[in-house]
Amino acid sequence: MREFSVALLLTSGVLKALLMVLIPWFPDVTLISIVLLLLCMVVQKDRYADLSLTFISFLGVGFFAFFAATVLISATYSPSDVYLNKVIKFAVVLFTFLVVLPLGKIELEKVCKSFVVLSLIAALMFIYVFPKFRLGLLGEEGEILKAAYLSLGDACAVAVIMLLSILKPRLFVSLILTLLFIFTLVLSGARAPLLFLALLLFALLFIKCIKFLSESRNFSVSTVFTLTLAVTVITFLLTFKVDWSQIHNSDIFRAIEISFERLQLLFQSDKGSSVNVRIQHIETAVRLIDHNPIWGVGLGAFGVEGYGVDAFIYPHNMFLEVWVENGLLSLVSLIFIIVLVYLKLAYEEFNFGVVLILTYCLLNSMKSSSYVDNRVLFFWLAFTLFNMCSPKPSKVDYYGEENTNNKIGTSS
Repeated sequence: MREFSVALLLTSGVLKALLMVLIPWFPDVTLISIVLLLLCMVVQKDRYADLSLTFISFLGVGFFAFFAATVLISATYSPSDVYLNKVIKFAVVLFTFLVVLPLGKIELEKVCKSFVVLSLIAALMFIYVFPKFRLGLLGEEGEILKAAYLSLGDACAVAVIMLLSILKPRLFVSLILTLLFIFTLVLSGARAPLLFLALLLFALLFIKCIKFLSESRNFSVSTVFTLTLAVTVITFLLTFKVDWSQIHNSDIFRAIEISFERLQLLFQSDKGSSVNVRIQHIETAVRLIDHNPIWGVGLGAFGVEGYGVDAFIYPHNMFLEVWVENGLLSLVSLIFIIVLVYLKLAYEEFNFGVVLILTYCLLNSMKSSSYVDNRVLFFWLAFTLFNMCSPKPSKVDYYGEENTNNKIGTSS
């Protein structure tokens, strides 16, 4: 239950948006996940003793407490009314980070399985509403999905990383689910998650190839069958004749065409309005930092100080957003948290998939979303600090190939 509740909290943003379109009367998913986690703390209170914090863990808690304090203090001198909205959002991030402590050891594979299942549900719901969404036929509900498309992209990208580096089900299952998630990513128009996912998958493939070539290994019957089936299906799709005139005139094809046109902007000199706006936000953030580098302009005040508009606007770069609104000390504390996490990964036993997830979240945080919405990143920072507490043994499977114990951080 703990692991499912955690996964529900991490995916609640996109699930809530989709449910508001499909089932408007459905209760708030974020609130449900928080209640479930609070119940887990009470019911499973005997698990508190499972955590054995290291010196790095204590340092991480200290820096996060300082970071949270700087965020909340910056709200006291903010000239914007948006600060209250950001405080509420940050409270969920704060809960996501700190909830790992009283929950005790969290089993990595169970969290990943629940996350993949919930992300799959979100992907299927999005595919169902996609034609109406992309053609602008949803009205006000379409605006809800527009605000959540990056969260959907994040969920799909992280789910693919979990499938290929941590869970590793049968090849056929991995292939089908990976293709479905990538297809959803393309349809959503979330270009940054797709780009960063491709980079990390290339890195994972390179490491796997080196590992494969360095070991003598025979293909299993199931592997040979799956690869043969995949080649057959791809060949069939490439040679199958269809009446493209009828398909081209359908609503579904027009919706897909719009998504691919958005994706193609990545390879053109004009990257599209969203990228141009992000560049403008970054330039504005640098200008504001130059005027107030120490204390920042105040929580949620980027829109007011930068554009004279009291709205939820942010630079689309986590580090710039923290610096411009909360000040230099807040930025330094956040950087220290991240450095401590990677130091802990370098020193202790870890699953390589966790490194990929963290790296993806950090890369994406420099291109998309506000840090007050990035609960996935802060959960994995906390998970690494509090759940990986064994010194690195002499023989450890960094790639998760022979994980005999699902609990990362169990003493060897």
